[in-house]
Amino acid sequence: MTIPRCFFFFIALLFSSEGFSQKDTSVTNASYTSYFFQPSALTPPKGTFVYNNHYILVNGIQYSVTNRLLLAGGLSLIPLKRPPFYLRAQYSLPLSEKLAIAASVTYSQLGYGRRDNKGYLFFPQLLLTHGNPNSHLTLGVGTVRGKYLLGDFDTNWTINLPDQVKSTASVSYSRKIVRGFHFITQNQYAETNSAKKNFSQIILFTAGGRVELGRSSIKLGLAKFFYPKAERVRLSITYAYVGYSLTF
Repeated sequence: MTIPRCFFFFIALLFSSEGFSQKDTSVTNASYTSYFFQPSALTPPKGTFVYNNHYILVNGIQYSVTNRLLLAGGLSLIPLKRPPFYLRAQYSLPLSEKLAIAASVTYSQLGYGRRDNKGYLFFPQLLLTHGNPNSHLTLGVGTVRGKYLLGDFDTNWTINLPDQVKSTASVSYSRKIVRGFHFITQNQYAETNSAKKNFSQIILFTAGGRVELGRSSIKLGLAKFFYPKAERVRLSITYAYVGYSLTF
């Protein structure tokens, strides 16, 4: 798998993490366990319940069954016959006070993106996180399976992700800048088996911040999704991210 060189820049941030334990039970806001959509290998203490909202229309919950096992799920309010939803399970294993590894599996029914309205994704990944709730970096690798046509609005842009995505990689980073504000960046890369060179690589860059208000958090960011090897036209989309979470 060929990873763009810019990804290695983020690895250097690994050494900038501050030093206090992941196990600090004084943390009352569990929004630190994820970036925008991408999770980290950090798990809140047993019994922590978190409500998440994405773009107002997608509601989700997250619950720490144990200090290592986390279950999550969400449902879209978009009025479709098969409304999109997702389920996720993650098991984390602390390797030290500042290093954790986790296996995460996500299943998502998309409800759109295919003309038969039956698209779904199965996304297993392995996560390695260094740091603590105030500052952490996560490296992830995985793959994608399922039935989903990306760009179904134009047959010339169609990619059957389940058959053609062979690997994914991610580098995500969060750091406390001032009290109540954290910088966040989430960067993902996928390599496909597509016969069309234009679609052989997919990259998503996202950057923004998280504002903590007691047990609540608001996440705002800008994302750029593009195919770096597109020849005739550099296919890209820029969009905003808006999210909210509340820890119980």
